[in-house]
Amino acid sequence: MGLEEHCIGKPIFTRGILNSFEKSCLTTLVRSLHGSFLGYFDSETDLRYHGEVCGNLFTQVSKTMDLLMTKYLKAMIRYEGIQRIETYPVPEDALREAVLNAVVHRDYAVAAQIQIRVYDNRLKIWNPGKLPENWSLEKLLSQHPSQPSNPDIANAFLGPVK
Repeated sequence: MGLEEHCIGKPIFTRGILNSFEKSCLTTLVRSLHGSFLGYFDSETDLRYHGEVCGNLFTQVSKTMDLLMTKYLKAMIRYEGIQRIETYPVPEDALREAVLNAVVHRDYAVAAQIQIRVYDNRLKIWNPGKLPENWSLEKLLSQHPSQPSNPDIANAFLGPVK
């Protein structure tokens, strides 16, 4: 696959985006063609509707967040006087963190998409990645230093990871 690949009739990469990455990150960025799959499920096997996001990694994160906040997550609505207040089941900052983690920590050598499954009462995000060597679920769930699988991508989104 080359840089001329298209997704839904639109170019995936632009020179500006490619120039913002170091050469060591280029192969990883090109492999981002796999994109993300989003689905709204009634149960583990009953899919109500779905979508797919592709493009460069910045576009994927932006479009994924937009779709989750406008189509997939249902906000509770209340009013304070005449002001409408929307409260989502997952705070936007926490959702962005989870989406960024899926992008930054995925294994780009695997041709699978990031999968985001939305249900009435929960949200599941899966990526083709694995825990660092010698990590357990306990360590993952406790306070720990970040060890991104893709430091160049992590740096592009988050700045230098300490």
